[in-house]
Amino acid sequence: MVNTVGLKKSDVLDALEKYSGSRFARAGSEENVFVAIVRCEMVVLDLRADDGFSEFWYDRAMGHGVAQKAIDELRMKEGGKSE
Repeated sequence: MVNTVGLKKSDVLDALEKYSGSRFARAGSEENVFVAIVRCEMVVLDLRADDGFSEFWYDRAMGHGVAQKAIDELRMKEGGKSE
């Protein structure tokens, strides 16, 4: 689980899109659930929870720890600290 407490969901999505080089599309009628094909892998981002998201699908496509790294860099950019 990647901690996103204190971050706007739109900023989290933007950071993950920039890191992957892919645009995520909303998954049907689900609010804050997004999908994309990244490096020939389907990636599902479920940002419905207020405290974080599972990095499983993102890291499966991008490599172990990449989702956390993207969020850590977002926190540093916003002047916050990594948790």
